[in-house]
Amino acid sequence: MSAAHPSPEQDLAIARAALARGDLSHAARHLAGALAADPLHPEFLETAEALLREAPENAAQLIPLKEGGWFGDVALRAWLLARTGNATEALSLLLHVAAVKPEVPYLAWTRRWFESPGFARAVEPLPVAAAAEQILRGVDLSAHPAMTDSAIALLARVRAVHPEVPELLLVHARMLRGANRFQEGLESALAYERAYSNWTAAIAVAGAYRCLGDVPSALEYFRLALTRKPEDLAVRLDIGDLLWAEGKSQEALASYEEVLAREPEHAWALPSALLLRAQVTGNAALLRDFLRFAEQHPENPRAQDLRQEVLAAGYTPPPEGEPWVDYLPEPSEATLSAVLKVLDAFAEGKVGANEEMKLTVSCLEAPSAMLSARRQLATRVSGELRVTVQNIPKPDPRVPRQQGWLQRLGFRPQRPALWRYEGTEAHPAVEPPSARVSERIGALAAKPFHLGRWRAEAATLSRELSEVRPLEIAAVMVHPPPGPSDTMAWNWLNAVQVAAALVLAESEAGRALLHDIVLGPTDWVAGAAVVALTAYAGEDREKAGPVLGMIVKLLGERPSQGHWCLEYPLVVSALRMSGSEPESRDWLQEWRRRLES
Repeated sequence: MSAAHPSPEQDLAIARAALARGDLSHAARHLAGALAADPLHPEFLETAEALLREAPENAAQLIPLKEGGWFGDVALRAWLLARTGNATEALSLLLHVAAVKPEVPYLAWTRRWFESPGFARAVEPLPVAAAAEQILRGVDLSAHPAMTDSAIALLARVRAVHPEVPELLLVHARMLRGANRFQEGLESALAYERAYSNWTAAIAVAGAYRCLGDVPSALEYFRLALTRKPEDLAVRLDIGDLLWAEGKSQEALASYEEVLAREPEHAWALPSALLLRAQVTGNAALLRDFLRFAEQHPENPRAQDLRQEVLAAGYTPPPEGEPWVDYLPEPSEATLSAVLKVLDAFAEGKVGANEEMKLTVSCLEAPSAMLSARRQLATRVSGELRVTVQNIPKPDPRVPRQQGWLQRLGFRPQRPALWRYEGTEAHPAVEPPSARVSERIGALAAKPFHLGRWRAEAATLSRELSEVRPLEIAAVMVHPPPGPSDTMAWNWLNAVQVAAALVLAESEAGRALLHDIVLGPTDWVAGAAVVALTAYAGEDREKAGPVLGMIVKLLGERPSQGHWCLEYPLVVSALRMSGSEPESRDWLQEWRRRLES
């Protein structure tokens, strides 16, 4: 320690020396320094008693109050006041010190003070309640449990003498709640309600019930508070928050809407209502509106918290623009959601790395979904995924469409297919492509998607691979190269399939193969083929006619049940094709809206 900052022991020695020569003010200043280090140290307190004996009537005047005074001086003044019968000022000053220095256990002194006969009866409750309020405003009670317990005990002793002072009841109830002593806080709040039955009392009781997890009772008292102060917006927010947490989204929205009717730009109610409107209606466009609001208002804490909740729940905001033009939509099979849950369980230690995983799906799903699901699982676990399929939709998605009877009887070559089935298990029907083909298609798939740029690169790649058979290029769609570690396997496979299809669409033989793929077993590869053929046809009515006819025919063959991976690409592609009749476009637009909602 430097001379400017004596140690507690040095402060004590200086105080004792000053006391011995009668310099009481100097002794008090250094005694305050020692007590600031340890208010309960026996030698420090013995010296305080000696100081008190030397100035029994006016001891507190040794340390006059000054604006901006040091907390140690104020604390010693409070001690001296308490010992000379000034109970109210002593407690008030010490509570103010605790609000500034909660880590120093000064409030432990008050246990002894209240043991003095008449001390509690001498306390005026209002100044003490006001001083305790400073602790609630400035201190994290959970970080200072010893100080909090002392403050609560102090307030309880004053309440015992003044049981119906509203300010004291309220601050005591709030401090109990802040200390997580919820049942005691409720009892104090109910006592306040019984005595005064005002808005403040109802709020205190509602808050106590909320902390205890009794939502119905909390709502009852928040609504009671609203009858006592109908213009209160904060209570409507509390009601909305509680109802939302209870899953009563429609009622919660109504509560936020009441706030917005009075204050349309309310910083809490507006983002809450925007997200709830999306939740209640299931409208994806409204969800995008909420996310856009959150992005445009980074200064709004409520909007940012809700946005984080949405993203943490696994929601990925769709990119702006047109699907298969500006971005590639993510696949949405139930199998993929199940895989994400398995991976979460593995991360939490609930699933072992070698554990066999069993999955039951209500309907047969696309082979690409199963392939990518297994690939994604393999990044974390080595256990096998076994899938049980309960139903096969009609028409059977395993069977190629529009095969002629001669082909079905084996008298003509079957159309080439990328998948073959053994029961409900699909396997690639083609050999893997060469490393060169795999590498070149993978390089295109790894680039940010934009249809125009990908088509330009696909045209170059098609010329580069002109000597490669179309079926070998298509083979990469079921034998994808390894993807980036930060990309889900299904998103990578989807990108590879679209990249390969765009390359194939640049040659006549490739387009013929894409046509066969569309009519083959139902899978993402058929969707990629539809996208590529649509992009090739563009606005050319002559080219678009056969493609549009195939799409319309397929749309009329929607499966009887289950998720149909071709539905969205077929509908979007039909709308993009030149030659659609106006009435058909209206019907398709409505179909698309349903799919995107």
